Amino acid sequence: DQILLKFENIRKKTTGIYTTITDGYDAGVMKKRLTTFVEKNQPIMFVLPAFPFKSNNDRKKVIQNKLPDMAEYIAIENLHNFLVSVQECYPPGARLCVVSDGRV
Repeated sequence: DQILLKFENIRKKTTGIYTTITDGYDAGVMKKRLTTFVEKNQPIMFVLPAFPFKSNNDRKKVIQNKLPDMAEYIAIENLHNFLVSVQECYPPGARLCVVSDGRV
């Protein structure tokens, strides 16, 4: 239950008219998936589709840098902190696989 709560706290929260739109998240399904790892005392594996490649078009880009920008850095830092917090309450910890539709 602690891991599920940590996961729910890191999820993007919406307000206003968007609160009626569902993203398909189901806490019961997530708890069942977490349980399969916990029962085997294995690290929890998360997969995140994210971080598409940066555009090669440097004429229209505001930031002409191939390195992560501040928003990407903060997102990665938040994910790292989430993984650390999981390990604090579940010693086998968690692993994250980032899947991108481009070069990372």
